Amino acid sequence: MKHVALIVVLGGLVLGARAARAGGGGLYGTVTTLGGNSYTGTIRWDKNENYWDDYLDARKNDDVEVAEEGGLDLRVFGLQVLKTTRHGKEHVRSQFTIPMGHIRSIEAGHGDLTRITIKDGETVEARNTGDLGGNMRGVTVTGASGETRELAWKDLDRVEFAPNPDPASDSTRLWGTVETTVGSFTGAVVWDRDESEDSDILDGDRDGRRERIPFGSIAGIEPMGKSRARVVLRTGKEMVLSGTNDVNSENRGIEVTLEGLGKVEVGWEALRKVTFTPAPASRGYDAFDGGAPIRGTVTTRDGRALTGTVIWDRDERRTWESLDGEMRGVKFQILFGNIARIDRASEASARVTMRDGLSFELSGSNDVNDENKGIEVVAPDGTSTEVDWNDLASVEFSAG
Repeated sequence: MKHVALIVVLGGLVLGARAARAGGGGLYGTVTTLGGNSYTGTIRWDKNENYWDDYLDARKNDDVEVAEEGGLDLRVFGLQVLKTTRHGKEHVRSQFTIPMGHIRSIEAGHGDLTRITIKDGETVEARNTGDLGGNMRGVTVTGASGETRELAWKDLDRVEFAPNPDPASDSTRLWGTVETTVGSFTGAVVWDRDESEDSDILDGDRDGRRERIPFGSIAGIEPMGKSRARVVLRTGKEMVLSGTNDVNSENRGIEVTLEGLGKVEVGWEALRKVTFTPAPASRGYDAFDGGAPIRGTVTTRDGRALTGTVIWDRDERRTWESLDGEMRGVKFQILFGNIARIDRASEASARVTMRDGLSFELSGSNDVNDENKGIEVVAPDGTSTEVDWNDLASVEFSAG
């Protein structure tokens, strides 16, 4: 039976996504340490990246070509007779997001940089922030016989990913419907940016005693103001818990990953309720192809149509990269490969339409407002044109 993951209408807005396809969805590969030891098995990365559709977050360390006026400006009697343009490179450290399944290998940097090789052979140099570097919460490798190795970032030399030969060894991920102020999202859930599997523990205080409840025992969670939450167990028992960031407004965010969209992050104030349900099979490693250049047609407000390879905000250029935005307390990271169209709605916002017809207006990020550094279009003959945000009307992206 096909699993349908969707679908709620709140305030006229429909939010949802298709269900995951079958396959061995748990991270798998070989981790080699600086000491020369190698461990092969299922991988848990930074505690909450366990599956191929989970996102690795870091910052690019990149140089982009720039051309700007301001070299020599020669005027005679107030009339400009010569103006030069300065060409060069600008160093960019922009947000970098990629589903783990598109990655072939990660070479841990011995300084502040890490080299990530994509399946298509492209390499990305990333800053050690977020899911890379000394602040990440380690890597756990579980071998075929069940033995587990806990490794810190400082131990790592190289990680090579591969399909899991035994999909039955996958852990059971959290899955459910998260109801929010802007709609409902059904998909893989990470609670408090931390707990992502049925065996993970929700902590909270009840009647002066600390409760530790496996998420696999929980049917639903509902905030009750800023300081507590109602937890309903699968047995039907209810309890009100407080005292920890699992069950109050100190929660760091509830993330939901949805195929056909990307990832959303819901803050405590935007959360209305979560209902957990059994997870369908997740996509396997072979379902990710390494992505492709973003291509499409950019239309300007004066009617010009520019077709070619699109570089968004001088930064995002591959279909696995994400467009970031916010809507009433819910943060979006939408994979460009899932976007059919973007329309500039105002100086401060854009309407984003998905390939399945889902559409919503986002703001709060330089991807979707006038802080955007420009949309570059490279034509098939190599000619490059940059469109300023205020000159943009719309972009229609090519499929595939």
